[in-house]
Amino acid sequence: MPEKSLDKLYKLIEYVLVNDDVLAEEILRGVADTNTISIALNSWCLSNAQEKVYSDICTKSFSVIDEAITSVFNYIILKQLDGKVKLGNDILSRFLSMVSSFAEVFRRIVRDSIIIQEEKVLCKIKKPAAIYTDKVMEKGYITLVPLDLAVILTVLGYVEPLQVQVPLT
Repeated sequence: MPEKSLDKLYKLIEYVLVNDDVLAEEILRGVADTNTISIALNSWCLSNAQEKVYSDICTKSFSVIDEAITSVFNYIILKQLDGKVKLGNDILSRFLSMVSSFAEVFRRIVRDSIIIQEEKVLCKIKKPAAIYTDKVMEKGYITLVPLDLAVILTVLGYVEPLQVQVPLT
């Protein structure tokens, strides 16, 4: 595997770690480059699969790529939650927007909603949905929903967690 192809992976890592604000488009370009590296490595490893020394090199190389991708991904999510990723109109931007939505809904549920009985949230159905069984719950129905599912269904617009109303005076 040529050393120059790993430069692209290093540039992605450096870009994400060094810059305070990053562009989702730039990260996506680095992700595409990393995918190209993985495909080339896969091809090289398959063509040299018979020799044990190459098998060890391939295993270690994929381990390094996996670790780098995981670290970059985790760091990008943290940057997004801090509002330091400039989003565009690409798949990564839409994904990061959803991550932000999940975090915001989770925060709002914990702060304002009623969580009872084994981490279930009291929710009002906004759109007909079959949450637990084949029975469709109609709009306006109130039910207990597990916290993780309540976050997802709230982001998707199917439920609205009931909030404790505290009058501000």
